[in-house]
Amino acid sequence: MLTPLLDLLVDLLVPIAHRRGRHPHGPLKLITHYRQRAASEPPRELRRHPPKIRYTLLAALCWQREREITDNLVELLIRIAHKVGVRAEEKVVEEFLRFAKKVVGEARLLYKFAKA
Repeated sequence: MLTPLLDLLVDLLVPIAHRRGRHPHGPLKLITHYRQRAASEPPRELRRHPPKIRYTLLAALCWQREREITDNLVELLIRIAHKVGVRAEEKVVEEFLRFAKKVVGEARLLYKFAKA
C-alpha cells in the first residue's frame, strides 16, 4: 500500500526536475534540502503548505528515507552473509582437524600394537 503512494509522490517530483532539465529525481542537494525541511517542520506546518509544496516536501522525505532504509538493509544482509560464511569456514576447518587428529591417533595405536 505504501509503494503506490511513494510512486505517486515521486511522480510529483519528476515534472519539477524535467522543467529544470535535470535528472528525473532532481539534484540530490535540492532533494536533501526538501527532506530536511520536511523533517524539521511539524505535521501541522506541513499541512498548511499548498498541495504542490506539501507533496514535494513529503516526496523528497519519503524517497530519501526509502533509499536510506534500503542501503541499510543491503549492508546488514552483506554483514550477515559474511558472518555465516566465516562461521561455516570455521566449522569445516574444525571438523577437518578433528578428523585429522582421529586418523593420526589411530596410526600411533596401530604402530604400537604392531610393535608389541
